[in-house]
Amino acid sequence: MFSGRFHMLRRPALAGVMAVGLAAIAGCDRDKPDDLHALVAQWFEPGEAIFFNSTRACTGAVYELETDDIKAALPLSGGVGEALARLKTFGLIAVRDDRQSPDKGFVELMNMDRPMGVALQASALEGRACMDEVAISALHYAMSEARTVMVFDPDAALLVLMDPEHGFIVVAGGDT
Repeated sequence: MFSGRFHMLRRPALAGVMAVGLAAIAGCDRDKPDDLHALVAQWFEPGEAIFFNSTRACTGAVYELETDDIKAALPLSGGVGEALARLKTFGLIAVRDDRQSPDKGFVELMNMDRPMGVALQASALEGRACMDEVAISALHYAMSEARTVMVFDPDAALLVLMDPEHGFIVVAGGDT
């Protein structure tokens, strides 16, 4: 049996250990601002971050769009079917289909490959949890604009939308 004195000494030490542990966990954000900007810059011309938030479970970001140029490193497809066929080679789904918005493309993806569609949906919804109202609005605008380029990296659970109509890039990522 321990005396009351031992418990008095143990409590501050235990509290200190727990505080250090919580601080370490809190510091484990899913994405870092510079790393995410560099990733997006492989495909597009992102400017300053309008919004950025990342936790262990999600990431939400909105960048200004410098130009609507698409870099050669992005294996861009003209439709969802073509993008799915190229997924094994490139590891990404990258679509610009001027006939339909990414929202409609998502439905097409869900019909063609349900697990991939669910993964994309999860990334968008989980990323949305890290966004403020302005970023959520940008996500909705980008999803409804036919000229938006949609990029989905299933391994990173990251959705990137380049919206040339409104001049921004939206990034949503989850813990999926």
